[in-house]
Amino acid sequence: MVSYYDHATKKVARPTILLNKHTDDAHDNPTLAIDDSALYQALHRLEARKLVVGEWGVSENNRRARYYELTPAGRAHLDAASAHMVSYAKTITNLLTVAAKPR
Repeated sequence: MVSYYDHATKKVARPTILLNKHTDDAHDNPTLAIDDSALYQALHRLEARKLVVGEWGVSENNRRARYYELTPAGRAHLDAASAHMVSYAKTITNLLTVAAKPR
């Protein structure tokens, strides 16, 4: 999902879903809805930690918008966090798989 903060309206535009398989099965359609204010707060925290840098630009509808990009430190943090989440997901999957097997 991607979005931007519009300073003219003081709102974050509705995030755009980058992946949608057009199915109602939550397990087969890994999309995530993020509240606008939570997204903006998270971007500010990431910027304060120097994990992203923000730059002013103009949106497709000619409004002033802020665009964010990962810094090298942000990329390293994302890679480490992603590896941790993959490991966590494998552990949970293993637990659920073992629990689902009949005795």
